[in-house]
Amino acid sequence: MGQTVWEGRPDYRRLFGIPASDRIRNEAGIATLASGNITTADDVNTILAAGRADLCHLELT
Repeated sequence: MGQTVWEGRPDYRRLFGIPASDRIRNEAGIATLASGNITTADDVNTILAAGRADLCHLELT
């Protein structure tokens, strides 16, 4: 999940960082900033409303 070694074959699909943010926020109780190819305001609203992150990094292209 950390995508830190070549053998890990990083997967940079749409919203790829959200599962990690969700797990950390809800299991550890730590506020998170989600990122990972978030490109629309609808994505941000959905992530925040679902309680998967506290903040989002919106990537405009």
